[in-house]
Amino acid sequence: VSSPAELLAEVRCPVRFIWGGSDPFGGADVAEPFVRQLPDAELEIWPASGHAPWIDDPELAAARVIDFLSD
Repeated sequence: VSSPAELLAEVRCPVRFIWGGSDPFGGADVAEPFVRQLPDAELEIWPASGHAPWIDDPELAAARVIDFLSD
């Protein structure tokens, strides 16, 4: 494996990204191409959240993680 994209393509476990749509480092425009590199990943964009959506809404973040791990 020689590149980050090849490494991401090797990830075999399910992954859920909770991404802040107002992240100053990049919202959906950055998240979507990144997440597409993983074979079993899903993306949840929180439009009003910034770089750390779990800090913006910890209760919702916890509920979404529990939901993901319960599947």
